[in-house]
Amino acid sequence: LQHMVRQEVCQLKLDEPGLDAQIHKSNRRSKKQLQRAQEKLQQQRLGHEKHMEFVSAILQHGTEFRLFHRSVSTRISKVSRAVLTHYTTTEREQKKESDRLEKERMRRLMAEDEEGYRKLIDQQKDKRLAFLLDQTDEFIEQLTDLVK
Repeated sequence: LQHMVRQEVCQLKLDEPGLDAQIHKSNRRSKKQLQRAQEKLQQQRLGHEKHMEFVSAILQHGTEFRLFHRSVSTRISKVSRAVLTHYTTTEREQKKESDRLEKERMRRLMAEDEEGYRKLIDQQKDKRLAFLLDQTDEFIEQLTDLVK
């Protein structure tokens, strides 16, 4: 049966020479259409890949941008804390030193160590107390002169 079908097809093919040309032409057309479709699909893939690379680059840049600014913010906050700590410590030390000098001055005043008291006032550059002591010395000198 198969042998007979083949012979009939071959006979028909020989009888109609234009049919073979049409089939060949049709095959060429479909090959060109297939090739165009493949080229179009390839172009779409390339466009999609480029777009995905672009989107990926944007996302990567966004990540790097956030990390950079987060690190800058962290550095700024660390420096701010360090400056605040420095000034707080310095202020505390100055307060302790002034309290210590005040206690020492009062201790010398209570011990009636006038010379040490005057040296402390000169060291502190306390002009008000130095002026009052100078005035007191002048008044004492005037009183001494009046008593004589």
